[in-house]
Amino acid sequence: MSTTTAANNNNNNNNSNNNVFTAGGPRAPEQEPLPAGWEMRTTAQGEVYFVDHNSRRTQWEDPRTGCVLATTV
Repeated sequence: MSTTTAANNNNNNNNSNNNVFTAGGPRAPEQEPLPAGWEMRTTAQGEVYFVDHNSRRTQWEDPRTGCVLATTV
């Protein structure tokens, strides 16, 4: 194996490790716990919504991301 090929393989290995999440590493926002007083529920049709028990309100948007979660029916 040439020096150039070995260097390229080493770089490829390093780059692929950047996308690996470890137990103590960063998590996607939707994997974080909900804020205190919040609960995730689903409708009879499988739609996900969120309950804020602090303000007694519901919403479709995930309070961690501000996005509506996709549902599968």
